[in-house]
Amino acid sequence: MPQKTHSLPSFLSDLFSHGEIVVANRLEAFTRAEEAEAQLLLEELHSEEQLNTPKAAIAFDPAAALWSAKFLYRAVQITLLRALDEDTIKKELRLYPGTITPASICSADLCLRYVGDLFKLTKGLAPGDILLDYFKKLALQWPYSAIGWASLPNKEQLFEILKHEGLRLLFLERLLDKKAYSDIKKLQLMPWIHALAGLYPKELLPEVFNHLENENN
Repeated sequence: MPQKTHSLPSFLSDLFSHGEIVVANRLEAFTRAEEAEAQLLLEELHSEEQLNTPKAAIAFDPAAALWSAKFLYRAVQITLLRALDEDTIKKELRLYPGTITPASICSADLCLRYVGDLFKLTKGLAPGDILLDYFKKLALQWPYSAIGWASLPNKEQLFEILKHEGLRLLFLERLLDKKAYSDIKKLQLMPWIHALAGLYPKELLPEVFNHLENENN
């Protein structure tokens, strides 16, 4: 039997391969077969990405990865199905109940990195939409995935990220990639940025230093 074009695995496959997605036009429970196949896709992507990590590979957390896939799928549906009431949204967009670790942070990010696009789309269409509050709550729980579209928490709340050398490097690289220079300043991360850039930080990262210098003037 051919796979449904709106199933969770097909949603992930299309997202990762083409950046295009199809979701069902109504909320339906995910089957165990869907979840199992989706988990395999997520683990495969995680393994590929960990080949390029600057330090030792970070383990895969299947529970966090699968939760994030289902959260993203539901978030897309809710963005499109505007007639849903707040109780339904609250039920479908529950925050992750498990422990936050470097493994869960990287695994959940496989899907949560796309929530920022939904946030910007929703904000552009309806600035007062209740859905935005759920995205903001998500950003507080998963700040690594929120870089570039949400305010990051204070440095103490980033402990799980900053204490792990490999994840910290990924965090710094994403801050630079997203041009989140104000967050770098706010979180007092310049010593690590200097270390990341080596002997010639201003030459390698001129945009960062020009931005910070202009902020100070």
